[in-house]
Amino acid sequence: MQRRNAHRAPDPAPEPRPVTVAAATPMDVLQSLIQSTQASLLRASASLTAKPVEYFYSTVLDVFQPKEHLGVFSGDRVPLPSTEGDYSSVAICIRSLLPLAQQSARHILDISIFSLLTMYLSLLVKDPKLTEMARSAYTSAVREFRLFIGSRFPADSAYPQTGYCQVFLALSTALQLFEYVNDMGATRSGFLTHHEGMLKLLQMSGPEVYQSPYLLQSFSGLRGITIFVALEKRRPIFLSQPAWIYTPFFYRPKTRREILHDIALEIPALLRHSDDLLSSLVQRPEEDSIEATLRASDLVQVLMAAQQLVAEFARIKSDLEAWLQAFKQSHAAAPLYWNTDSVMDNTNSYTDPVCIPDLQDPKYQLRFQDGQKAGTLICYWSFMLELLMSLIDVQAAVSTMVGAPEPVACAEEIITVVCKDLDANRSAADESAFLIIQSTPYLICCLEGVFVSQSPLSLVRRYFARRQ
Repeated sequence: MQRRNAHRAPDPAPEPRPVTVAAATPMDVLQSLIQSTQASLLRASASLTAKPVEYFYSTVLDVFQPKEHLGVFSGDRVPLPSTEGDYSSVAICIRSLLPLAQQSARHILDISIFSLLTMYLSLLVKDPKLTEMARSAYTSAVREFRLFIGSRFPADSAYPQTGYCQVFLALSTALQLFEYVNDMGATRSGFLTHHEGMLKLLQMSGPEVYQSPYLLQSFSGLRGITIFVALEKRRPIFLSQPAWIYTPFFYRPKTRREILHDIALEIPALLRHSDDLLSSLVQRPEEDSIEATLRASDLVQVLMAAQQLVAEFARIKSDLEAWLQAFKQSHAAAPLYWNTDSVMDNTNSYTDPVCIPDLQDPKYQLRFQDGQKAGTLICYWSFMLELLMSLIDVQAAVSTMVGAPEPVACAEEIITVVCKDLDANRSAADESAFLIIQSTPYLICCLEGVFVSQSPLSLVRRYFARRQ
């Protein structure tokens, strides 16, 4: 891979900051984490099914509880201001489900939570017995879930009770995350089935339902996944409406991650609009040119629509750039990321003892304060790249209309305005793709980061494929 420099100043003189040096391998630390809880039972040689069900479930729940400086998720181990929010949607959703566990009236919810947590843990410790147990529990949960839906949501019920909506959201969160985790972050048919059902219920119940702390946490985590699904499908989503942006978060300030999602939720609608516009510019097989398919008045109308769409792209691009600038300013004492030729060269780095990036490969010159920053920024660069790809498509299509025949006197002027920064956007898209790739060592070194990096890496593959 050709080395390129991110737009970042040379390494500043770092302020003193404690550095955690890993004394053991990530697997050693992980095993220590597991053994520090009742989860040591999960690795026992005795049959897993021989353990009392209630005690085994309590063991699994205990593994996922927050633990200061030592926990399953990176946010437990890396110092993180509460204003930033965990970078992993999976972690946020799982933590939102824990307080709902072991409530006697919700046996179906416990089965669903158990299947999700056991599947995640099986991948974490690479135990096929746990995988088998998780899938068996999931099968039972889906069967009971269908019965639950039929009994609680009659076909003629347009507005189900709020309590049932809340239980359904928790169930749907657990089941769709099981599919998401089982497929290592890929959004396949099993996940999408649950996801579409969840979106329908959200829209039916209204944003006020999700103001309670645990449901809001689940809602926040699901938004992070939903955005990437909507971007892939290139369709508008109701979560971008003002009521859904503001109402659920009315009683608490948003984290930096949630503010980024607010901006990104506007992008899918622009992708759809750009697809519609491009379809009107596609040359018909029986015609010799684009202009031949358009009357003069139609040409002006299409160009004005393109100009308006490009302005909307520019507005959201500016909002994303302002978000990044605010993020950098909040860490003014130390850079969020920088370029270097050394493996670990800066005391601004904090090493997660479980997730240690492999930076020996000289192709990877980007360094981050920690994996949390890498996880947040890879999402930012993905949103920017997705936006730029469609913006470039629109500008490139309009640029082919240079020389449109008269009497469209204003056409050339509009085309110039629309395409004025086409080359700059192409360079920015290249840089965003490069930064996504350079972020991967900080993420693929642990399970949580694998989930975060799946959609961004899929986007990068799509970006480079279209340039061939």
